[in-house]
Amino acid sequence: GEFKQIGPWFENVSVGGTRFIDIKNIPDGEFEWNILCDDGKKQEFAPENWHITIAVNDPPVFEMENAFEVNENDVLEIKAVAQDPENSIVSYKINDKRFSQEGDIFKWKPSYEDAGEYKFIITASDGILESNLEIKVTVNNVNRDPILIKNIPHQTWDEDNNLEIELSKYFEDPDIEDILTYSISNTDHISATFQGTKVKLIPEKNWFGNEIVTFGAEDDEKANIESNEVVLTVDPINDKPVLQQIPDITVKEGDMV
Repeated sequence: GEFKQIGPWFENVSVGGTRFIDIKNIPDGEFEWNILCDDGKKQEFAPENWHITIAVNDPPVFEMENAFEVNENDVLEIKAVAQDPENSIVSYKINDKRFSQEGDIFKWKPSYEDAGEYKFIITASDGILESNLEIKVTVNNVNRDPILIKNIPHQTWDEDNNLEIELSKYFEDPDIEDILTYSISNTDHISATFQGTKVKLIPEKNWFGNEIVTFGAEDDEKANIESNEVVLTVDPINDKPVLQQIPDITVKEGDMV
């Protein structure tokens, strides 16, 4: 006889003279079915129906966003959300040890050196099947102010000489990629020139005395820091006598010159 299809998921298959019924793409559920036999003259169903239960396990399905943003030194918190079609309990994991985990919550506190783009994989499991979700995390750079490492000591040098100070001994920027620009407060008798991290102090010729100044450092983002007050002392030196030109003198005999 001949098997005829009685449902949208059944297919009549013949293999080596043996007849099979192939079930494809049938949804989960309870089904009742029978077979109609036809010999060309008469058709007849089997005396009893068969019952079949289809319960194919499906993996969890994610129901969450996959793009996140956080500033350096702030805490990023990601809540994993996935539903299981069979209502099984879903567990989660992530493929990076920088995250701590509490149930379905993942946390990461990027450092001040972690600015950039990252990709991670969150895995949801029902105990049998797993689903993966790739997430993208953007860590924004946070500028930090320059800092004064230590106070600049008072400076003393001789008149008619210059003094050079290495300012990197006293200032630094926590963001190592930043370049500091240095400055000095107003002075009356001492000028300053800067080259890299050094400052050259140049007093006026033949001047000696004290000036009180502060030095400043500014980073690429215009964040700045000011030093302590620094006393600049220029000591006098013993100059050689200078003979002034004596004009011609005319006197009479016997007069004092």
